[in-house]
Amino acid sequence: MFAGANQLSGSIPSSYGTWRQLTQLSLNNNHLTSTIPPELMGNPVMVVVMLNNNQLTGTIPDVPSNVSSYLLSHNQLVGTLPPSVYGQKNLYSFEVADNRLSGTIDDAICKYTRLSFLRIYYNSFSGTLPACISGMTMLQELTAYNNKFTGSIPALPASLLQMDLSNNNLMGTLPPSILSPSLTTIRLGNNSLHGTIPTQIASYAEQFRIESNLFTGQIPADMCTLKVFSIESNGLWCPLPACCAFDCG
Repeated sequence: MFAGANQLSGSIPSSYGTWRQLTQLSLNNNHLTSTIPPELMGNPVMVVVMLNNNQLTGTIPDVPSNVSSYLLSHNQLVGTLPPSVYGQKNLYSFEVADNRLSGTIDDAICKYTRLSFLRIYYNSFSGTLPACISGMTMLQELTAYNNKFTGSIPALPASLLQMDLSNNNLMGTLPPSILSPSLTTIRLGNNSLHGTIPTQIASYAEQFRIESNLFTGQIPADMCTLKVFSIESNGLWCPLPACCAFDCG
């Protein structure tokens, strides 16, 4: 069923959970309210659930056992992730961004061997980022900004293309794996990260934002070759690279 981007309102019928030929449910970009029916998530043939950009409330019910794309971003969902989230072997895209979710992200998320997109930004998730993320060999995007994560940034998988962990409570230094030919977008502003900027960062990244942290040391001379970089509000030393349009003072 593809009914996204209409003017649908009201609640999602629980009877959809009994439609054994319903493999894809796309109701995104509507005005749906109320909660997500638990019956809907009990449909064993459901592989795509797109309920993002609505006004859904309540908690996330159990996740369909064969789901590959699970998109619930931009709603008003609360509570923690259900345990069934961590049992999905076929999950390719998991998006619950811009809700009111809390709790921690369990290490069991690393069982998602096919997961490529993990978008959990604008929530209140806390705790540390799972160290086993480095083993998620198909992960391309990790966007978890505007949460309450603590601890250090774990080693990153070589497959990662974009990472945004801005506006958390992260500490520690940058992992060596941040220098990756595939990782072109790095956003880590407004944390408590420290250490020095890797001298080769401009040889790898295209965007590098570390504003409002605790970095020290000199700014690499080739930083201006980056398409975007933001390094203000740190403890970095002079001299600035010659390409900078302002003086150290």
